[in-house]
This record gives sequence, C-alpha cells and structure tokens, in this order.
Amino acid sequence: MKKRFASHTDQEIEEKRKKTVPYNTQKMNTHCAETFRKYLEEKGLETNFEEFDETKLAEALSHFYTDARTVNGQAYKTSTLENIRHSLNRYLKSPPFNKHFDIITGPEFLDANECMKTALKELKQNGQGSINHYPKITDDDLAKLYMSVYLTPNTPSGLLNRVQMNIRLFFCRRANENFDQMTKSTFQIGKYPDGTRYVYKSEDELTKNHQEKQKALITGHMPEDKINSDLCPVRLYELYTSKLNPSNNRLWQYPRDAYQYGDESWYQNRPMGRDKLASFLKCLSQKVPLSQVYTNHSIRVTGVSILGQGFSMPQIMAVSGHRSTSSLALYQRVSDTEKQQMGNAISNKIIGQENLPMLPSTSHTLRTLPSCSSSLNPEQNVCSLVPFKRNLQSNSVSVLDSDNGRNALYAMDDFNPEDFFSDFDSLPDVFAPARNSMITNQRGQGIFNNCHMSGVTINFNFVQK
Repeated sequence: MKKRFASHTDQEIEEKRKKTVPYNTQKMNTHCAETFRKYLEEKGLETNFEEFDETKLAEALSHFYTDARTVNGQAYKTSTLENIRHSLNRYLKSPPFNKHFDIITGPEFLDANECMKTALKELKQNGQGSINHYPKITDDDLAKLYMSVYLTPNTPSGLLNRVQMNIRLFFCRRANENFDQMTKSTFQIGKYPDGTRYVYKSEDELTKNHQEKQKALITGHMPEDKINSDLCPVRLYELYTSKLNPSNNRLWQYPRDAYQYGDESWYQNRPMGRDKLASFLKCLSQKVPLSQVYTNHSIRVTGVSILGQGFSMPQIMAVSGHRSTSSLALYQRVSDTEKQQMGNAISNKIIGQENLPMLPSTSHTLRTLPSCSSSLNPEQNVCSLVPFKRNLQSNSVSVLDSDNGRNALYAMDDFNPEDFFSDFDSLPDVFAPARNSMITNQRGQGIFNNCHMSGVTINFNFVQK
C-alpha cells in the first residue's frame, strides 16, 4: 500500500532548514562566528562558544563587543559591529545548534547589550558611525552603459547583458539574490487591456525580505516600447529566451563563442554561476568604462530612486519588495545637484532673494550702455557708466537714483560675473561724485548692492578708486 506521508530523518530536516537560509547570509554567519572564535582564542579562553550556557556566553560577549577589532587592529564601524551581533545570533539559532535563547532580546544578555550600546556610542563619537551606501548610477553613466557596444542586442553577449540589465533595473532586484536559480519560466509575458504587452515575474521566491509568511507575489512590470521597437525590452526578452539552449532550463546561460544570427541557439548548455552573475555590473563598469566601478546593488538603488521621483512608497514597495517604508527611505538618495540647490536656497535667503533657487545659467550680451559721464541724470533716469564689453550673468543692470528712488535698467547679454570683476582695475578714472548718485570718492572696489537678475533686483554700487 502506497504511503500518504513522507518520512524525513532529523539530519534531513536540518538540511532542509539550512537550505531556507540565503547563501550569503550563511556565509556571513559563519564568518562572524569564526571572528568571535579567534577573539576567544587570542584571550586564552575556550573557543567552543556554541556549548556555552547563557551566563558564560553573555560574559564573553560583553568583552567582545568592546574589544572587537578588524584584522588590521582598527575599530569596526557601528553598522559592522551590529551586523556581527545579528550574525552570531542567527548562527546560534540555526542547525545544528538550534539555540532557543536570543542574544539580542534575551534577558540573560541585558548586561552584554548594555556593553554593546556603550561600544556603539564610543564608535559614533570617534567618527565610526557613518555608512557607505551603494551609489546610485548617475544619469550619464546609465546612458553611456545602455549605448555601449556591450549592451547591443545584435550579439549573444550584448543581448544577454541588456536583458539582464533590464530585469535588474525594472524589477529593482536585490544584487545577486536568486539569479543563479532563475529559469525560463521565472518571467512571463502578459497583456494589458489595451493590448500593450509586458514582462512580469510569474513565480514566487524566497528572498531576504520575504520568507514563509509572505503571500502576495512581489513583481514589477516591464512594458513594451512601441516607439523604439528595436530596443523594446519585451521584444528583446522574447528574442533572448528564444535563443537559449533548449537542453538547459536556466535563464542565464553562457554565450557561444561562435554563432550565426540565424542559429536556433546562441547560448551554451552551461548556466552562469553565482560568482559570474555577482560580478555583472562590476565587469561592465570597467569595460565600458563608467565614471566609477558599480556593483549590482547600485542597479536596485537606481531603480528605486527613479520610481521615487513620481510614485508613493507603497507603490514602490510592491515592486522592490521592501517590507517597511523606513528601509525603503534609505534608497531615496539626494543627488549632489539637489544638495547644491538646497545650499543655494539658504544662500539666497541670507541675501534676501529666497524666491530664486540659484542664479540663472544662461548668458546674455550687453546690448546698450550709456556713454561715459560723471553723474546720474534724474530727468532721463540714465546712469553714466564706463561701457563694458564683458560677460555678465544678467538680463539687466539696475542703478538706483538715491534722490528719486528710481532704477535705471540696462539690458545685457552674455554676462559673466568673473569678467565683470576683473575689469575694475582697468577702469578709467572718470567717476566724479554727484549729488544724486551713489558713487563716492572713497577708495574701494565696486560691489553688488541689489542686483536685477531674471526678476531679482541687483544694483551696482560703484566706489571710486
């Protein structure tokens, strides 16, 4: 009689439990356990900490948290020390140890965790609290990458790189997570009511953020491009999957060394491994080359940052798989350009021009300037200035008539402030003090008072040398 239920030994159950832990997490857990073991060995203590009871382990951890150093003897960063504690906790809870206590929340480890807090505060005070986030791919680098020969879809390697880059970017994939396990059925092509096609993830997967309790399928959509049909991501995905080796079910396969465009298959019966996929963007960064060497996680950062410009956090989380808005917020990077604009906003507020985010970047040429004279004519509201043939960033110059409170405006093109200031030493000595002008006979240099630049008032207050 055929049995209904399966049978597993204790060892088989433990092996199954191990397989549910991501490879990189297992690797980190083991590495941190060995670091703690080396610390105990250096201190002349027992190294089999897996067999310690809670009291003995807590005492050892209290000293370890404050004594921990890198292989070079340098203090860890706060984030690294916290990761070591979490890794040790996972290590002890995993097979074959299966500890039931928790070194982070357990009451037996209260004193040890107070030592941890002290160590973190000290590191923070010593400048070890900063975190080096994965950089977002700059707009220039992203365009350069997609226009490079390494992503041209007319060759097996170029088609492979372009489709993989699209999958990583459109779906905001986490670095190397499960890429070596993807198959030809991981993604499918769907159709919107208007007939537009799109690629979506059709199979559920176990990820770092979503374990056994996750019910909803986390996926974005990669819609077709009907305008640029040659580079349409849906068409290229179809082409790529149609050229995969039929004898292998894996999605990412090595390209053949020799091929013809009309060949049925462009790829070998040889799937790409974890290490090869992990170096995807790093290798492309060096080959193209890009302005810096990026890693695969930068693609996720870039995708989330792009979506952050126009979509809400819950919408982005449905694509990226983040479990909380606080973790997603770490990906909302502020660019240097945006920081410059914020800095300019503060500067403009200081000088009373809070409505302008920054000075205009366009240049204008000086069109009309009055002839040289020594005074301001209140009847015509014209100021006598030495004619300039220089570049200033301004549409007009306003000189205030101090008696009448009126401004004389002069249209300018191609106006460069640096050239403006450089001309002051060569000005002829023609400025004579006048009752109704702001020119004085005191020695000094020309200064801005209130400029009129693209709607912002600027007055030139000239001081005679």
